[in-house]
Amino acid sequence: MNRQTFAWGPSRNQMYRGQRWIETLYVLGLILAALLLFLINLGTEPLRDWDEATVAQVALEIWHSPQDSLSWLFPTMWDAPYLNKPPLIHNLIALFYAWGGVNEFTSRLPTALLTSFSVPLLYGIGREIFTARTPALFSALIYLNLLPVLRHG
Repeated sequence: MNRQTFAWGPSRNQMYRGQRWIETLYVLGLILAALLLFLINLGTEPLRDWDEATVAQVALEIWHSPQDSLSWLFPTMWDAPYLNKPPLIHNLIALFYAWGGVNEFTSRLPTALLTSFSVPLLYGIGREIFTARTPALFSALIYLNLLPVLRHG
């Protein structure tokens, strides 16, 4: 056998296990920070602008439509085809309307959750790009505090 296999100190597998534990803590901390930041006072303010109200109206029409209609695929607004955006977020909001009722909180919750989970995703991408942990962590924290992310998330 080669002498290098009997090196003293922690093995590579043990070091990776320790780093996985730390990575898990960082990811959980980023998720908790993002959820805390994005979910505070989510339903207290009325819908902000025409775009947020439009998305909520399209989701409401998807939720009220008959089950055999294809409104989940071809959404409408005031019975006219709505071709402005793909219907994924509208369908998610309509699903949350079915679970929690129609209000500001359920209108904003799907986008807040998706944005919250994008923060640790950016951290993971940063860990793939950078060799050190610090730039990935700072890039995720900066992304978390960007005004467009906070406003639209």
